[in-house]
Amino acid sequence: MTDQEHSERGVSPALADSTPRQKISGAVRTETLFILCFSGVLSLLMQSVFLLIGAWDLTVVWGNLLGLFASVGNFFFMAMTVQWSVERSPEGGKALMRTSLTVRMFCLFVILMIGALLSCFHTIAVLIPMIFPRIAIALSPWIRKKEKGTEPQPDGEITEDAAAEDSGADDAGEPPLES
Repeated sequence: MTDQEHSERGVSPALADSTPRQKISGAVRTETLFILCFSGVLSLLMQSVFLLIGAWDLTVVWGNLLGLFASVGNFFFMAMTVQWSVERSPEGGKALMRTSLTVRMFCLFVILMIGALLSCFHTIAVLIPMIFPRIAIALSPWIRKKEKGTEPQPDGEITEDAAAEDSGADDAGEPPLES
């Protein structure tokens, strides 16, 4: 967009680069759905533990839902920020990531304070779901094993190149020449 088009829309040309794109990429959607599903399973497990120890009541459900909303929402907005920051200059992307971190941590703090201060939420049930996305991220390479039983790479990615290296084949699928 030109400076004239930005001014016609009421957007300063200097701020135009900081206006985030509203489209959600497929990767963000897929990863957030994975985190939501995995966290949902862990939430049900947490509910059953509260039930087994005799501490279950409705405040556990509400606390769990609040914590789940906060943790999955935090992951979603972090992923969207990454998506938006790669569309910017390195300096703009870095500034956006810093600002996002500050805003997301403040929002988590407010949500956790609400969960701790209001009696309709079980404080522990609000706090525990905060670690569920981290567990999902740590276990995702083993959960998402792809093709031919290829072992996940240390960074969690399973690539065709890694599978070819493991099999000893080059890019064309031929075995390597011995020297």
